[in-house]
Amino acid sequence: MLQHEFESRVGIEVSAKEYAAIEQVYMSSDVEKDEFCKLWAKMNCQRIARIKAERKAAAEFKALPIEEQVIVKMLVLAQQRAEETGCTLPVSDTEIDANVVRTYDDADSFTVYLVLRDTGAAIKHTYTEALHEAKAFSGNNTIYEFFGNRCLNHGYYKVANESRKQII
Repeated sequence: MLQHEFESRVGIEVSAKEYAAIEQVYMSSDVEKDEFCKLWAKMNCQRIARIKAERKAAAEFKALPIEEQVIVKMLVLAQQRAEETGCTLPVSDTEIDANVVRTYDDADSFTVYLVLRDTGAAIKHTYTEALHEAKAFSGNNTIYEFFGNRCLNHGYYKVANESRKQII
């Protein structure tokens, strides 16, 4: 049995290293490949269910309009900051300012900035506004730039003034 045959039968992908171990067990057994895959899937049912649920959630996320994807990603970053600092204000401030992202309903694409502080957050239309917001507070401030394209329902974010982008 080839790796892609195994993966199509169990419904998930495995690494080459893991498949090598699976193949050894399969070759040592006297079970037909469909039955072997059913047994393997049964023994790994929680893992398979988790991976399928993650796939479904990712597909549902990508089906959201790009501005909603941006807001969700902003909230994830705010939650991470809240967990680091113990302050919940970055999350609640981001939720309050979320309509700033939604104001671009006429444009094919948009750029917004998330100013993330230890003690709060703000979403701004321009980098100048974001920089002013960041300078108004001392401490650990990070400015994220978010770009979204409605036509492609695609976007990315990055720390402002850095080149490394992360796809939303």
